[in-house]
Amino acid sequence: MPKAPQQFTPSPRAQPTDLIKTSYGAADALISQINKTLSPEESAFITATLVNINRLDESSPLGRLISEHLSARFTQTGYRIVETKLRTQIYLKRDTGELALSREIREIAKKHSVRAIISGTYTESLNRVFVSLKIIEIEKNVVMAAFDYVLEKDALVKSLLNPT
Repeated sequence: MPKAPQQFTPSPRAQPTDLIKTSYGAADALISQINKTLSPEESAFITATLVNINRLDESSPLGRLISEHLSARFTQTGYRIVETKLRTQIYLKRDTGELALSREIREIAKKHSVRAIISGTYTESLNRVFVSLKIIEIEKNVVMAAFDYVLEKDALVKSLLNPT
């Protein structure tokens, strides 16, 4: 007697990455590290756009969106974020092998009493995107907090990395 054909059961569709939840969780991790030394009342930050680690002068919609989420979460928890979108591009640059803050960032920091910058990088692998975040004290160029996480490179994340 011939075997009955096997029934095809589609696998449950994976949920797309919840970028807001993931970014807020990363922001909360950074906040828990700096809360030991800085209170929201005495701190102001600039949020830099996350950049591609292989091309530090380039970003993507993903890098810009994560930066927006970080800025929102810090604001929600009482930290003051100085908005820089109305100015020329703010970014970190490589200088003789070290990460150096641009002169413009230092000028904005002084004018607005900004203590630190929230910055980060991302890098792509075949199926994942690795994100590294840092809070850097502007005056001393010292990392005050750091957090790393991984995003699955699903259709949503891919579309934000390589928009058509």
